Amino acid sequence: MREAEVTVLKKNARAMMSSRPGVLRGLPNRSILSDMRPTPEQRRYGRLFHRVANPENWKNPTKPISFSSKERAEAMQRAIIFFTGGATLQAITRNGRTRYTVSSKGYYRYIGT
Repeated sequence: MREAEVTVLKKNARAMMSSRPGVLRGLPNRSILSDMRPTPEQRRYGRLFHRVANPENWKNPTKPISFSSKERAEAMQRAIIFFTGGATLQAITRNGRTRYTVSSKGYYRYIGT
């Protein structure tokens, strides 16, 4: 490339950059890295899902977790479904007490590969 062409390319590249890092002029006012930031659902459900996710691969089946509160079990079920695509909620009553167990067969089972 000739020196004049390189200079023009540099000027065009600088002209496209805005004063804010990661934002290009002429595109919607959105950071290039915004897709890497967690969504509100990922933040909310991620805390719960982290408790049951397989540490080697989050797409593998989860470990079962039990709750005495149906509301907490349903919240965990929603979190697991958000990440893996499916989860089971079982109510087990023993000696007059009900425990709710949530588990998942994993992302590979529900979504596939």
